[in-house]
Amino acid sequence: MEKTRFLTAFWALTKPYWVSEQRGKGVGLLAAVVGLSLALVWLDVQFNTWNKNFYNALEQKNQAEFFRQFGIFTGIALLWIVAQVYRLYMQQMLQIEWRTWLNDRFLTQWLNERAYYRLELLNRGVDNPDQRIAEDLRMFVDNTLDLGIGLLSSFVSLVTFTIILWQLSADYTIAGTTIPGFMFWTVLVYSLIGSVIVHVIGKPLIKLGFNQQRFEADYRFSLVRLRENAEGVALYKGEGLELTTFRERFGHVIENWWGIMRTRKRLNWVASFLFQFSVPFPYIIAAPRYFAGEVMLGYIFQVASAFLNVRGALWWFIDIYPQFAAWKATVDRLTTFTESLEQANVEMGELAGERDEAAGETIGIEALQLALPHGKPLLASTSIQLRPGEDVLVTGPSGAGKSTFFPRSPASGRTGKGACDCRAVRACFSCRRSPICRSAP
Repeated sequence: MEKTRFLTAFWALTKPYWVSEQRGKGVGLLAAVVGLSLALVWLDVQFNTWNKNFYNALEQKNQAEFFRQFGIFTGIALLWIVAQVYRLYMQQMLQIEWRTWLNDRFLTQWLNERAYYRLELLNRGVDNPDQRIAEDLRMFVDNTLDLGIGLLSSFVSLVTFTIILWQLSADYTIAGTTIPGFMFWTVLVYSLIGSVIVHVIGKPLIKLGFNQQRFEADYRFSLVRLRENAEGVALYKGEGLELTTFRERFGHVIENWWGIMRTRKRLNWVASFLFQFSVPFPYIIAAPRYFAGEVMLGYIFQVASAFLNVRGALWWFIDIYPQFAAWKATVDRLTTFTESLEQANVEMGELAGERDEAAGETIGIEALQLALPHGKPLLASTSIQLRPGEDVLVTGPSGAGKSTFFPRSPASGRTGKGACDCRAVRACFSCRRSPICRSAP
Protein backbone atom coordinates (compact mmCIF):
# COMPACT_ATOMS: atom_id res chain seq x y z
CA MET A 1 0.00 0.00 0.00
CA GLU A 2 2.75 2.44 0.94
CA LYS A 3 4.72 1.67 -2.23
CA THR A 4 1.62 2.13 -4.37
CA ARG A 5 0.87 5.48 -2.76
CA PHE A 6 4.47 6.61 -3.27
CA LEU A 7 4.44 5.64 -6.95
CA THR A 8 1.13 7.44 -7.41
CA ALA A 9 2.54 10.57 -5.78
CA PHE A 10 5.72 10.34 -7.86
CA TRP A 11 3.72 10.05 -11.06
CA ALA A 12 1.60 13.04 -10.04
CA LEU A 13 4.81 15.10 -9.74
CA THR A 14 6.36 13.78 -12.95
CA LYS A 15 3.46 13.63 -15.41
CA PRO A 16 2.38 17.32 -15.71
CA TYR A 17 5.51 18.49 -17.54
CA TRP A 18 5.45 15.63 -20.03
CA VAL A 19 1.85 16.38 -21.05
CA SER A 20 2.18 20.18 -20.98
CA GLU A 21 2.41 22.49 -23.98
CA GLN A 22 6.16 22.88 -23.35
CA ARG A 23 6.91 19.17 -23.52
CA GLY A 24 8.22 19.25 -27.11
CA LYS A 25 11.78 20.29 -26.32
CA GLY A 26 11.87 18.02 -23.28
CA VAL A 27 10.77 14.98 -25.28
CA GLY A 28 13.37 15.69 -27.93
CA LEU A 29 16.15 16.02 -25.36
CA LEU A 30 15.01 12.88 -23.55
CA ALA A 31 15.07 10.92 -26.82
CA ALA A 32 18.61 12.14 -27.50
CA VAL A 33 19.77 11.20 -23.99
CA VAL A 34 18.20 7.74 -24.24
CA GLY A 35 19.72 7.20 -27.69
CA LEU A 36 23.21 8.17 -26.53
CA SER A 37 22.84 5.95 -23.43
CA LEU A 38 22.01 2.98 -25.65
CA ALA A 39 24.95 3.88 -27.90
CA LEU A 40 27.24 3.73 -24.87
CA VAL A 41 25.99 0.21 -24.09
CA TRP A 42 26.69 -0.81 -27.70
CA LEU A 43 30.20 0.61 -27.44
CA ASP A 44 30.75 -1.40 -24.23
CA VAL A 45 29.88 -4.51 -26.24
CA GLN A 46 32.51 -3.52 -28.80
CA PHE A 47 35.05 -3.13 -25.99
CA ASN A 48 34.13 -6.63 -24.82
CA THR A 49 34.85 -8.11 -28.25
CA TRP A 50 38.04 -6.06 -28.49
CA ASN A 51 39.28 -7.59 -25.21
CA LYS A 52 39.21 -11.07 -26.74
CA ASN A 53 40.96 -10.09 -29.98
CA PHE A 54 43.59 -7.89 -28.31
CA TYR A 55 44.72 -10.44 -25.75
CA ASN A 56 44.66 -13.25 -28.31
CA ALA A 57 47.03 -11.15 -30.44
CA LEU A 58 49.31 -10.76 -27.43
CA GLU A 59 49.30 -14.48 -26.72
CA GLN A 60 50.07 -15.27 -30.36
CA LYS A 61 52.74 -12.53 -30.45
CA ASN A 62 51.09 -11.19 -33.61
CA GLN A 63 52.51 -7.68 -33.87
CA ALA A 64 50.47 -6.60 -36.90
CA GLU A 65 47.21 -7.69 -35.28
CA PHE A 66 48.26 -6.05 -32.03
CA PHE A 67 48.63 -2.62 -33.68
CA ARG A 68 45.42 -3.13 -35.68
CA GLN A 69 43.54 -3.82 -32.46
CA PHE A 70 45.09 -0.73 -30.90
CA GLY A 71 43.70 1.33 -33.80
CA ILE A 72 40.26 -0.24 -33.30
CA PHE A 73 40.42 0.61 -29.62
CA THR A 74 41.24 4.25 -30.45
CA GLY A 75 38.19 4.52 -32.71
CA ILE A 76 35.84 2.95 -30.15
CA ALA A 77 37.28 5.11 -27.35
CA LEU A 78 36.80 8.34 -29.33
CA LEU A 79 33.19 7.46 -30.10
CA TRP A 80 32.61 6.58 -26.43
CA ILE A 81 34.04 9.95 -25.31
CA VAL A 82 31.82 11.91 -27.71
CA ALA A 83 28.70 9.97 -26.69
CA GLN A 84 29.47 10.34 -22.99
CA VAL A 85 30.10 14.10 -23.19
CA TYR A 86 26.97 14.87 -25.21
CA ARG A 87 24.78 12.52 -23.19
CA LEU A 88 25.64 14.43 -20.03
CA TYR A 89 25.34 17.82 -21.77
CA MET A 90 21.87 17.09 -23.15
CA GLN A 91 20.74 15.60 -19.85
CA GLN A 92 21.73 18.85 -18.14
CA MET A 93 19.78 20.79 -20.78
CA LEU A 94 16.76 18.64 -20.00
CA GLN A 95 17.25 19.28 -16.29
CA ILE A 96 17.13 23.03 -16.93
CA GLU A 97 13.96 22.80 -19.04
CA TRP A 98 12.12 20.55 -16.60
CA ARG A 99 13.18 22.42 -13.48
CA THR A 100 12.23 25.79 -15.02
CA TRP A 101 8.73 24.52 -15.78
CA LEU A 102 8.30 22.92 -12.34
CA ASN A 103 9.64 26.01 -10.59
CA ASP A 104 7.11 28.24 -12.31
CA ARG A 105 4.29 25.78 -11.60
CA PHE A 106 5.08 25.50 -7.88
CA LEU A 107 5.56 29.24 -7.49
CA THR A 108 2.19 29.84 -9.13
CA GLN A 109 0.49 27.32 -6.84
CA TRP A 110 2.20 28.76 -3.78
CA LEU A 111 1.16 32.34 -4.56
CA ASN A 112 -2.27 31.54 -6.02
CA GLU A 113 -5.14 32.66 -3.78
CA ARG A 114 -2.55 33.52 -1.10
CA ALA A 115 -1.79 29.86 -0.45
CA TYR A 116 1.55 30.86 1.14
CA TYR A 117 -0.39 32.75 3.81
CA ARG A 118 -3.02 30.09 4.26
CA LEU A 119 -0.37 27.47 4.98
CA GLU A 120 0.80 29.57 7.91
CA LEU A 121 -2.72 30.24 9.18
CA LEU A 122 -3.83 26.63 8.93
CA ASN A 123 -0.62 25.33 10.49
CA ARG A 124 -0.28 22.58 7.88
CA GLY A 125 3.08 21.50 9.31
CA VAL A 126 4.98 22.18 6.07
CA ASP A 127 8.45 23.39 6.98
CA ASN A 128 10.40 25.79 4.76
CA PRO A 129 8.30 26.04 1.57
CA ASP A 130 11.04 28.22 0.07
CA GLN A 131 13.58 25.42 0.47
CA ARG A 132 11.23 22.88 -1.12
CA ILE A 133 10.83 25.08 -4.17
CA ALA A 134 14.46 26.19 -4.49
CA GLU A 135 16.32 23.02 -3.45
CA ASP A 136 13.96 20.04 -3.47
CA LEU A 137 12.76 20.73 -7.02
CA ARG A 138 16.36 20.78 -8.24
CA MET A 139 17.16 17.52 -6.48
CA PHE A 140 13.94 15.92 -7.74
CA VAL A 141 14.69 16.73 -11.40
CA ASP A 142 18.40 15.83 -11.21
CA ASN A 143 17.93 12.57 -9.33
CA THR A 144 14.89 11.47 -11.34
CA LEU A 145 16.80 11.82 -14.61
CA ASP A 146 19.98 10.26 -13.20
CA LEU A 147 18.13 7.28 -11.75
CA GLY A 148 15.82 6.86 -14.74
CA ILE A 149 18.57 6.93 -17.36
CA GLY A 150 20.79 4.79 -15.12
CA LEU A 151 18.04 2.20 -14.72
CA LEU A 152 17.44 2.04 -18.46
CA SER A 153 21.15 1.72 -19.26
CA SER A 154 21.61 -0.95 -16.60
CA PHE A 155 18.66 -2.96 -17.88
CA VAL A 156 19.85 -2.86 -21.50
CA SER A 157 23.39 -3.66 -20.39
CA LEU A 158 22.14 -6.55 -18.25
CA VAL A 159 20.19 -8.12 -21.13
CA THR A 160 23.01 -7.65 -23.64
CA PHE A 161 25.86 -8.93 -21.51
CA THR A 162 23.77 -11.74 -20.04
CA ILE A 163 23.42 -13.14 -23.57
CA ILE A 164 27.17 -12.78 -24.12
CA LEU A 165 28.05 -14.30 -20.75
CA TRP A 166 25.64 -17.20 -21.25
CA GLN A 167 27.22 -17.98 -24.62
CA LEU A 168 30.73 -17.84 -23.13
CA SER A 169 29.91 -19.86 -20.00
CA ALA A 170 30.71 -23.54 -20.02
CA ASP A 171 28.42 -26.13 -18.48
CA TYR A 172 29.54 -27.02 -14.97
CA THR A 173 28.72 -30.29 -13.27
CA ILE A 174 28.21 -30.26 -9.52
CA ALA A 175 27.25 -33.46 -7.67
CA GLY A 176 26.28 -35.05 -10.97
CA THR A 177 24.08 -32.12 -12.02
CA THR A 178 25.01 -30.10 -15.09
CA ILE A 179 24.36 -26.38 -14.75
CA PRO A 180 24.29 -24.43 -18.05
CA GLY A 181 25.38 -20.82 -17.89
CA PHE A 182 27.01 -21.41 -14.51
CA MET A 183 28.86 -18.09 -14.50
CA PHE A 184 25.67 -16.11 -15.07
CA TRP A 185 23.88 -17.84 -12.20
CA THR A 186 26.87 -17.16 -9.97
CA VAL A 187 26.85 -13.41 -10.56
CA LEU A 188 23.03 -13.29 -10.33
CA VAL A 189 22.83 -14.97 -6.93
CA TYR A 190 25.82 -13.00 -5.62
CA SER A 191 24.31 -9.68 -6.71
CA LEU A 192 20.81 -10.40 -5.42
CA ILE A 193 22.12 -11.33 -1.99
CA GLY A 194 24.18 -8.14 -1.92
CA SER A 195 21.20 -6.00 -2.98
CA VAL A 196 19.01 -7.36 -0.20
CA ILE A 197 21.70 -6.74 2.43
CA VAL A 198 22.30 -3.19 1.18
CA HIS A 199 18.59 -2.37 1.23
CA VAL A 200 18.19 -3.60 4.80
CA ILE A 201 21.21 -1.63 6.02
CA GLY A 202 20.59 1.51 3.98
CA LYS A 203 16.82 1.95 4.42
CA PRO A 204 17.24 4.42 7.36
CA LEU A 205 18.96 6.81 4.92
CA ILE A 206 15.55 7.75 3.48
CA LYS A 207 14.27 9.21 6.75
CA LEU A 208 17.67 10.67 7.59
CA GLY A 209 17.82 12.39 4.20
CA PHE A 210 14.32 13.83 4.70
CA ASN A 211 15.29 15.24 8.10
CA GLN A 212 18.65 16.54 6.87
CA GLN A 213 17.00 18.74 4.25
CA ARG A 214 14.57 20.05 6.86
CA PHE A 215 17.26 20.80 9.46
CA GLU A 216 19.50 22.51 6.90
CA ALA A 217 16.60 24.67 5.76
CA ASP A 218 15.64 25.55 9.35
CA TYR A 219 19.20 26.66 10.06
CA ARG A 220 19.42 28.79 6.90
CA PHE A 221 16.03 30.34 7.67
CA SER A 222 17.13 31.38 11.17
CA LEU A 223 20.20 33.11 9.71
CA VAL A 224 18.12 34.97 7.12
CA ARG A 225 15.59 35.91 9.80
CA LEU A 226 18.31 37.67 11.80
CA ARG A 227 19.30 39.73 8.79
CA GLU A 228 15.69 40.72 8.09
CA ASN A 229 15.08 41.66 11.74
CA ALA A 230 18.50 43.14 12.48
CA GLU A 231 17.11 46.43 13.83
CA GLY A 232 14.74 44.77 16.29
CA VAL A 233 17.37 42.34 17.54
CA ALA A 234 19.86 45.18 18.01
CA LEU A 235 17.39 47.41 19.89
CA TYR A 236 16.33 44.62 22.23
CA LYS A 237 19.88 43.25 22.58
CA GLY A 238 18.70 39.82 21.50
CA GLU A 239 22.04 38.54 20.24
CA GLY A 240 22.35 35.98 23.04
CA LEU A 241 18.94 34.47 22.32
CA GLU A 242 19.62 34.40 18.59
CA LEU A 243 22.97 32.70 19.17
CA THR A 244 21.26 30.05 21.30
CA THR A 245 18.76 29.45 18.50
CA PHE A 246 21.54 29.20 15.90
CA ARG A 247 23.47 26.69 17.97
CA GLU A 248 20.38 24.59 18.62
CA ARG A 249 19.39 24.39 14.96
CA PHE A 250 22.94 23.76 13.80
CA GLY A 251 23.15 21.02 16.45
CA HIS A 252 20.20 19.28 14.78
CA VAL A 253 22.05 19.47 11.43
CA ILE A 254 25.20 17.88 12.84
CA GLU A 255 23.41 15.23 14.89
CA ASN A 256 21.40 14.07 11.88
CA TRP A 257 24.52 14.14 9.69
CA TRP A 258 26.26 11.83 12.13
CA GLY A 259 23.37 9.40 11.64
CA ILE A 260 23.88 9.59 7.87
CA MET A 261 27.60 9.04 8.27
CA ARG A 262 27.15 5.96 10.46
CA THR A 263 24.62 4.42 8.06
CA ARG A 264 26.80 5.11 5.04
CA LYS A 265 29.79 3.62 6.82
CA ARG A 266 27.88 0.36 7.27
CA LEU A 267 26.86 0.51 3.61
CA ASN A 268 30.47 1.07 2.52
CA TRP A 269 31.64 -1.93 4.57
CA VAL A 270 29.19 -4.22 2.79
CA ALA A 271 29.55 -2.72 -0.69
CA SER A 272 33.37 -2.71 -0.57
CA PHE A 273 33.46 -6.31 0.64
CA LEU A 274 31.08 -7.49 -2.07
CA PHE A 275 32.94 -5.57 -4.78
CA GLN A 276 36.45 -6.70 -3.96
CA PHE A 277 35.60 -10.36 -3.58
CA SER A 278 33.70 -10.40 -6.88
CA VAL A 279 36.74 -9.33 -8.92
CA PRO A 280 38.53 -12.73 -9.07
CA PHE A 281 35.33 -14.76 -9.68
CA PRO A 282 35.35 -14.75 -13.51
CA TYR A 283 39.06 -15.54 -13.70
CA ILE A 284 38.76 -18.42 -11.23
CA ILE A 285 35.80 -19.92 -13.09
CA ALA A 286 37.27 -19.45 -16.60
CA ALA A 287 40.86 -20.46 -15.73
CA PRO A 288 40.33 -24.29 -15.80
CA ARG A 289 39.35 -24.19 -19.49
CA TYR A 290 42.39 -22.06 -20.30
CA PHE A 291 44.80 -24.36 -18.44
CA ALA A 292 43.21 -27.34 -20.18
CA GLY A 293 44.04 -25.73 -23.53
CA GLU A 294 40.38 -25.42 -24.57
CA VAL A 295 40.42 -21.61 -24.96
CA MET A 296 42.90 -18.81 -25.54
CA LEU A 297 43.90 -15.98 -23.22
CA GLY A 298 41.48 -13.56 -24.88
CA TYR A 299 38.58 -15.74 -23.82
CA ILE A 300 39.35 -15.17 -20.12
CA PHE A 301 39.42 -11.41 -20.51
CA GLN A 302 36.25 -11.39 -22.59
CA VAL A 303 34.47 -13.50 -19.98
CA ALA A 304 35.77 -11.26 -17.19
CA SER A 305 34.57 -8.15 -19.06
CA ALA A 306 31.10 -9.62 -19.62
CA PHE A 307 30.94 -10.82 -16.01
CA LEU A 308 31.83 -7.38 -14.65
CA ASN A 309 29.27 -5.68 -16.92
CA VAL A 310 26.53 -8.03 -15.74
CA ARG A 311 27.60 -7.50 -12.15
CA GLY A 312 27.64 -3.73 -12.67
CA ALA A 313 24.10 -3.81 -14.08
CA LEU A 314 22.84 -5.99 -11.24
CA TRP A 315 24.66 -3.83 -8.70
CA TRP A 316 23.23 -0.60 -10.04
CA PHE A 317 20.81 -0.52 -7.11
CA ILE A 318 23.66 -1.07 -4.64
CA ASP A 319 25.81 1.66 -6.15
CA ILE A 320 23.08 4.31 -6.22
CA TYR A 321 21.34 3.50 -2.93
CA PRO A 322 22.45 6.72 -1.14
CA GLN A 323 21.23 8.73 -4.13
CA PHE A 324 18.01 6.70 -4.20
CA ALA A 325 17.44 7.46 -0.51
CA ALA A 326 17.93 11.20 -1.11
CA TRP A 327 15.58 11.07 -4.10
CA LYS A 328 12.90 9.24 -2.08
CA ALA A 329 13.14 11.86 0.67
CA THR A 330 12.84 14.67 -1.90
CA VAL A 331 9.74 13.15 -3.48
CA ASP A 332 8.17 12.80 -0.02
CA ARG A 333 8.84 16.46 0.79
CA LEU A 334 7.43 17.72 -2.51
CA THR A 335 4.43 15.42 -2.18
CA THR A 336 3.54 16.67 1.30
CA PHE A 337 4.02 20.26 0.09
CA THR A 338 1.66 19.75 -2.85
CA GLU A 339 -0.94 18.02 -0.70
CA SER A 340 -0.75 20.83 1.87
CA LEU A 341 -1.27 23.48 -0.81
CA GLU A 342 -4.33 21.66 -2.11
CA GLN A 343 -5.75 21.07 1.36
CA ALA A 344 -5.14 24.68 2.38
CA ASN A 345 -7.21 25.88 -0.58
CA VAL A 346 -10.01 23.47 0.31
CA GLU A 347 -10.09 24.44 3.99
CA MET A 348 -9.86 28.15 3.32
CA GLY A 349 -12.65 27.83 0.80
CA GLU A 350 -14.83 26.34 3.52
CA LEU A 351 -13.85 29.13 5.94
CA ALA A 352 -14.16 31.99 3.48
CA GLY A 353 -16.85 34.53 4.26
CA GLU A 354 -18.26 37.58 2.57
CA ARG A 355 -16.56 40.98 2.67
CA ASP A 356 -18.44 44.24 2.24
CA GLU A 357 -16.54 47.47 1.73
CA ALA A 358 -18.28 50.61 3.00
CA ALA A 359 -16.42 53.75 1.98
CA GLY A 360 -16.94 56.84 4.13
CA GLU A 361 -19.26 55.17 6.62
CA THR A 362 -18.91 54.28 10.26
CA ILE A 363 -18.04 50.63 10.80
CA GLY A 364 -19.43 49.00 13.92
CA ILE A 365 -18.43 45.70 15.51
CA GLU A 366 -20.40 44.12 18.34
CA ALA A 367 -19.17 41.20 20.49
CA LEU A 368 -16.77 39.97 17.82
CA GLN A 369 -14.91 36.77 18.54
CA LEU A 370 -12.07 35.97 16.15
CA ALA A 371 -9.71 33.00 16.00
CA LEU A 372 -7.26 31.52 13.55
CA PRO A 373 -8.42 28.42 11.62
CA HIS A 374 -6.45 26.09 13.86
CA GLY A 375 -8.13 27.55 17.00
CA LYS A 376 -5.76 30.20 18.32
CA PRO A 377 -7.90 33.12 19.64
CA LEU A 378 -7.21 36.63 18.40
CA LEU A 379 -10.19 38.64 19.71
CA ALA A 380 -12.63 37.76 22.50
CA SER A 381 -16.04 39.51 22.57
CA THR A 382 -14.73 42.82 21.16
CA SER A 383 -16.96 45.80 20.38
CA ILE A 384 -15.73 48.88 18.54
CA GLN A 385 -16.82 51.64 16.17
CA LEU A 386 -14.53 53.05 13.48
CA ARG A 387 -15.56 56.52 12.20
CA PRO A 388 -14.25 58.29 9.07
CA GLY A 389 -11.16 60.41 9.75
CA GLU A 390 -10.71 59.09 13.28
CA ASP A 391 -7.20 58.18 14.43
CA VAL A 392 -6.89 54.59 15.64
CA LEU A 393 -4.07 52.88 17.51
CA VAL A 394 -3.89 49.10 17.38
CA THR A 395 -1.67 47.39 19.95
CA GLY A 396 -0.89 43.78 20.69
CA PRO A 397 1.94 41.29 21.05
CA SER A 398 4.13 40.39 18.10
CA GLY A 399 2.37 38.00 15.75
CA ALA A 400 -1.12 38.89 16.96
CA GLY A 401 -2.16 40.14 13.52
CA LYS A 402 -1.85 43.94 13.84
CA SER A 403 -0.57 44.33 10.29
CA THR A 404 -3.32 42.13 8.91
CA PHE A 405 -5.92 44.29 10.64
CA PHE A 406 -5.19 47.03 8.08
CA PRO A 407 -5.13 45.27 4.68
CA ARG A 408 -3.46 46.98 1.75
CA SER A 409 -5.68 48.70 -0.75
CA PRO A 410 -5.38 47.04 -4.20
CA ALA A 411 -5.58 50.44 -5.86
CA SER A 412 -3.00 52.34 -3.84
CA GLY A 413 -0.94 49.52 -2.35
CA ARG A 414 -1.05 51.45 0.94
CA THR A 415 -2.25 50.34 4.35
CA GLY A 416 -5.53 51.91 5.35
CA LYS A 417 -6.73 55.42 4.47
CA GLY A 418 -3.75 57.67 3.89
CA ALA A 419 -1.41 55.19 5.54
CA CYS A 420 2.27 54.91 4.77
CA ASP A 421 3.65 51.99 2.75
CA CYS A 422 5.29 50.23 5.70
CA ARG A 423 4.61 46.49 5.92
CA ALA A 424 3.93 46.45 9.66
CA VAL A 425 1.86 48.94 11.64
CA ARG A 426 4.58 49.19 14.27
CA ALA A 427 7.01 50.27 11.56
CA CYS A 428 4.85 53.36 10.98
CA PHE A 429 5.61 54.57 14.49
CA SER A 430 8.88 56.02 13.26
CA CYS A 431 7.76 57.56 9.97
CA ARG A 432 4.52 59.31 11.15
CA ARG A 433 3.30 60.05 7.62
CA SER A 434 -0.35 59.04 8.17
CA PRO A 435 -3.11 59.44 10.75
CA ILE A 436 -2.43 55.92 11.95
CA CYS A 437 1.24 56.66 12.42
CA ARG A 438 0.66 60.05 14.05
CA SER A 439 -1.63 58.46 16.63
CA ALA A 440 1.19 56.25 17.87
CA PRO A 441 3.16 57.36 20.93
